[in-house]
Amino acid sequence: MQIDVLALVISVALFACLLALLIAFNWRKIEVSPTVIGVFLLPIVFYLILSGAISEFAGGGFSVKLHELSSKPVATKSIELGSIVGTKALNADIARSAFFQQAQRVIAIDADAWEKVPEDDRNARVLVLATSIYQSLLSGGFHGLIVLDDAHKPIGFFESSYFLDLVRLPLDGGAIDYKVKHLTITPDQIKARLQKTNFAVLMKNPRIRATREGNKIWLDYRSTLAELFAAVRKNRLDAVVLIDFRGAYVGVVSRDNLVDQILDELLGAGSTPATSETADLR
Repeated sequence: MQIDVLALVISVALFACLLALLIAFNWRKIEVSPTVIGVFLLPIVFYLILSGAISEFAGGGFSVKLHELSSKPVATKSIELGSIVGTKALNADIARSAFFQQAQRVIAIDADAWEKVPEDDRNARVLVLATSIYQSLLSGGFHGLIVLDDAHKPIGFFESSYFLDLVRLPLDGGAIDYKVKHLTITPDQIKARLQKTNFAVLMKNPRIRATREGNKIWLDYRSTLAELFAAVRKNRLDAVVLIDFRGAYVGVVSRDNLVDQILDELLGAGSTPATSETADLR
């Protein structure tokens, strides 16, 4: 067994805390189920997996190659590509999702193409995009918006929290009870207030806003689970942008998807191989 001092110290400290809690529970005559114990042990297991500090762990008939798991790349199914909005008619998937109240995970804006769209057309698209983001925020499934250059290289990424002010607007009229519709603001008032939101300001010039304010953290899509998870934790991100060897946008992977893949692999449920097939996304 190969192990470094930091992994050992942290694991022992977490175990000591767990033991102290179990003693306290026992002293107060509180029954502790195996599930609760498992929840307390999970941080230890996660640290050992993602640090790659321990190459193999075995016990009670359960064996897993922790070092092998931590060095695996992200699975294709864990990556969200998103719809790229440019000079063509507003992506049908986005317009449809806004109409049918479906969540978008990621939206990508081609900055060069967007700048060529007539202003009136842009304003109409902003309303549709804002409605789609609004519904996605309410569902909890929106990861963020990425701004790209003409080579589809990332300029800046905005996580979902940047767009929370959209939730204050009743953009989804169909979700409002007919009994109180007369109390809501008019469509013209909604459009006027929309122009003051972070999203509308961003879409007036996506390139400049992304350059000044956007998140500039992106990793190679071939990065390991350990590297991706470490970047997410270190920078307190909910999602991170992935690029290929040319620096072009590949997709976005969320913290939740990383955790899901780690758990699937750990429990032997990872049926989709995490290989270079990710390149097919482009």
